[in-house]
Parts: sequence; C-alpha cells; structure tokens
Amino acid sequence: MKVQAGSKLRHAGCRLAERAFVVWVLVALAMLAPVTALLDGPFPIFTVIWLTVPLIAVVRSRNARQVGWHLVPAREFFKITAACMGAMLLLAALVEPWSQTYQLLLQKATAGLQPDTTFAWLVR
Repeated sequence: MKVQAGSKLRHAGCRLAERAFVVWVLVALAMLAPVTALLDGPFPIFTVIWLTVPLIAVVRSRNARQVGWHLVPAREFFKITAACMGAMLLLAALVEPWSQTYQLLLQKATAGLQPDTTFAWLVR
C-alpha cells in the first residue's frame, strides 16, 4: 500500500488544528473566572455552554472543521468581513435612532449592582 506524503501532512495539520482548538477553548474557559472576578460580574454560564458544546464535539469527532475551525483565505476573510460590517452599519444607522435598542440594553446591563461582564468595562 502506497501512502502519499501530502496525506500525512494533511493528517498532521488536522491534528494540529484540533489541538489548537482544544487549547484555545480551555484557555478561554480558564480565563472566565479571573476576568469575571476582576470585573465583579455574574458568572457567564452561557459562555461556558457556548464553549463547552463545540469542545465536546471536537473531542468526540476529532474534526475541528466540524465547528468551523479552519484557515480561511485572507482575501475571502476581508471581503466577507467588509460586506458584513457594511450591512450591519447600514442597518444600525437606519434602525437604531428610531428604536433606541442599544440605549435600553446598555441601561439594563449596567444598572444593577453587578453589571454584566460584557458591559462592566463601561462603568469602571
């Protein structure tokens, strides 16, 4: 049986991607408690869930691409980022002054004794 050198390299790259993903998620989970304590906010349980579910999927499947963890060509990345940013800014410029959604969100998020950690930096 003949094994191509490129397939070994791809396989090694996949293992590297899975390891990088697992390390990234574990570091993010480890940083939750200190950052939450530093910002004096409530523990972000939904962040734990949103990080743990993909972590379990990658550990079980050994396929980081399954959760979107792969290289994207820079040209495609910047093109899509610019399109999304432009659409979001246009939508925000059209709707925000009328709805004042962000104003209400910021008031609610920062009004309590323990502001949400996402917005805690605004009141410190």
